[in-house]
Amino acid sequence: KNGLRYLTDQDARPAGSVSGLAHLWDNGNNIIEELKNVMKVREKALQQFSENNILPGTPLAMLEDVLVPIYFYNRYQIEAATKLVGGMDYTYALRGDGQVIKKSIPKSEQVKALNEVINCIDPKALMLPEKIIALIPPRPAGYNTSKELFRKRTGLAFDALTPAETAADIPFSFLFNSDRVSRMVQYEVNGGLGLLEMLNTLSNKTWKAARRTGMEKLIQQQTEQVLLTYMLALSVNNTASFQARADAKKALADLKIFIETQKKVSTDASYSAHLILALDRMEEPADAKPTLHKEIPPGAPIGCSSNEEFAEN
Repeated sequence: KNGLRYLTDQDARPAGSVSGLAHLWDNGNNIIEELKNVMKVREKALQQFSENNILPGTPLAMLEDVLVPIYFYNRYQIEAATKLVGGMDYTYALRGDGQVIKKSIPKSEQVKALNEVINCIDPKALMLPEKIIALIPPRPAGYNTSKELFRKRTGLAFDALTPAETAADIPFSFLFNSDRVSRMVQYEVNGGLGLLEMLNTLSNKTWKAARRTGMEKLIQQQTEQVLLTYMLALSVNNTASFQARADAKKALADLKIFIETQKKVSTDASYSAHLILALDRMEEPADAKPTLHKEIPPGAPIGCSSNEEFAEN
């Protein structure tokens, strides 16, 4: 009667969850508008980030510990937005109670959510300011690394690319969930956002977008490879429906034609190498595993099974 909806963890927690309302740790009355707001807060926090984020006398390397939750501040709002895609509004309806049983989220809302998520993985949004990178040296002896930090491919040196890799991986991991994509091919029949349309949108906003320079260029190409991983993995994912896999193969075939054309005309050695790698990866789709990407550090509150375990920790 008060307009409150009762849904549980089974509706909110899975990566392939269908509810457009039940999410973990998101904010605001409107998921998409709140994502825009969260991105502004994140941008402001990164702009103001400095050595003042730690106490005097603290090793500057410890700035990374503070940076991680700021950089990934948008993670739960992005998750909520991606779940609008291929999502549904439903209730635990009872016979005779008059509740709405179920209805698909309008295509216009799904498209808006998808586009806002894509804005979050724009190279400019993913790139760390150079002033922050310059502040973080290798960790001194006695200060161990942990799963709460960014994953690295650069040894002791701060890796400026893997945070962006992880940030791009987050929305793709939800958008390409086999349950979600299998629903999308069904919902398209009744006017929903189709999987092939989503795949083409992602390709157009990444692979086929205007080329960037400098660090933005490296991030752009990295994001494109992450997207390719998910497209290849979907094309051979036996838990997805036949049509979902078929749509993935169609999108890959179209993308391959584009890449081959670009390879012939490219005069940029770095971009040409990027294209060659993509074509090589397309030959072995079964080797494309999203688990190869740098995973995100834990973020949600961690519970304990007993008071004794809590005391030990």
